[in-house]
Amino acid sequence: MSNARGSVAGSGLSLDRVFDVLSRSTRRRVLRILVERAPRDRGEVALSSLVSEAEDVESARLELTHVHLPKLDDAGIVEWDREAGTVARGPTFEAIRPVVEAVLAHEEHLPGGWS
Repeated sequence: MSNARGSVAGSGLSLDRVFDVLSRSTRRRVLRILVERAPRDRGEVALSSLVSEAEDVESARLELTHVHLPKLDDAGIVEWDREAGTVARGPTFEAIRPVVEAVLAHEEHLPGGWS
């Protein structure tokens, strides 16, 4: 998964950055939604579909647009189109996919709130 330079699958993402990205449940939820899309699908989702029904919609939207999506976009994991209000897989998404899939495959063994 990581090479001698410390990047994950040659993506330029350090393992520390991957774990930083995965450290918040909101970002994990975004990545989960993008992973669960059919492989032929571009993986583009509307911003509104990233907000959980259990959340205060306005607060969740603000947190997504000011904290989580900028971090994921900056890492190249997602491509966030602010104008269209959509999020799609970014150029480094495939490097983080195996980590997200491993978490999803073993979520029943993880403490609550990890997925």
